[in-house]
Amino acid sequence: MLVDLDGHTPDARLLVFARKPAPVQVTWLGYWNTTGLATMDYVVTDPRTTPEGSPQRFIERLLHLPESRFCYAPVAYAPDVAPLPCRERGVFTFGSFNRYDKLAPQVIDCWARILDGTEGSRLVIKSSAIDIPHARETLARRFAERGIDPARVELRGRSPHAAMLAEYADVDLALDTFPYNGGLTTCEALWMGVPMVAIEEERMISRQTAAMLRVVGLEGFVARTHAEYVELARGWADRRDELVAIRASLRGRMRACALCDGPRFARDLEDAFGRVWRGYCAGVSAG
Repeated sequence: MLVDLDGHTPDARLLVFARKPAPVQVTWLGYWNTTGLATMDYVVTDPRTTPEGSPQRFIERLLHLPESRFCYAPVAYAPDVAPLPCRERGVFTFGSFNRYDKLAPQVIDCWARILDGTEGSRLVIKSSAIDIPHARETLARRFAERGIDPARVELRGRSPHAAMLAEYADVDLALDTFPYNGGLTTCEALWMGVPMVAIEEERMISRQTAAMLRVVGLEGFVARTHAEYVELARGWADRRDELVAIRASLRGRMRACALCDGPRFARDLEDAFGRVWRGYCAGVSAG
């Protein structure tokens, strides 16, 4: 059995899989679509990421784990969860620490509408690309073109990982990107006590944050449309008592859920691979 972790990404080794060196070949984790290889037998997913009836098409058969296709192990040096910052500062702060190249025009459109509809609010955007003057100027201009005072959008560049995690103390509510969702960024925001508003769309890459939120029990932060995404973010800005309670409990929820249960994830993956292998030996496919 041979498992691919890269798919169509830089330095991937799919030509190895095209030669079919193993009787059973599986793709998982590092890519969010079909490989397109007739020699790839399965793609590892879960029912929330790739539900029954999904319009996304795969040449591979779907190999569902029961809860999540991901497992997150938080770093030991993550700081403690900070209090809800708006309670001390009087200003509600949205935030996104996702990569710069995920900030598509439709994302900026929605974020501008969120700021416009939440009086006095601000937005923190953090990305290593913001250290590049042209990228920083372009992002500031895009908000200005949408009528948002640049003073309301704070742009932050690279910092050491521990310092970056500590900066979630400045964020009341995180905003996911779309159609390219966060992955590790989503997990880190949740671990730091900051819930995230996300859109659940059709493809794996556009469902992964919503899938994580559902595993943690935060279905109330999942939108289906751009308009609902904007309204959810605005609405949560007015539900500050609830955000205080969620912030205080979120790390405990993370510890208790399947997303952070490494032994359970290992058993689920072993069971899935076992089904696949037994199916191969018996001459039938497993799902």
